[in-house]
Amino acid sequence: MRIGIDVDDTITNTYENIVSEIADYYHKDYNELLNRKKGYDYFFENEEFPNYNAFAFERYKYIVDKSSIKEDAVNIINKLHSEGHEIIFITARHYGEYDDPYGITLKY
Repeated sequence: MRIGIDVDDTITNTYENIVSEIADYYHKDYNELLNRKKGYDYFFENEEFPNYNAFAFERYKYIVDKSSIKEDAVNIINKLHSEGHEIIFITARHYGEYDDPYGITLKY
């Protein structure tokens, strides 16, 4: 079987790290932002977060690099692969947010 697995927030804890950086950068309360339970698109084009595109392009590569892998993700993926399944990693990371989304993801 061919299995596609998304990277951010499926096997990693990326969103919490991004919200933490947003809270620091924009002087907002981390827990309040996290409790809004909005997706990544919420911060783009939102007057509350001016120049967010520039923030994302500057900071996302560092944020994802320090995002941890969720507990047991590696073991489960390795088990599926050892059973003969083809694993394909999927991501919405793109050049608008990263200077090298493929390289950053591959390195990770």
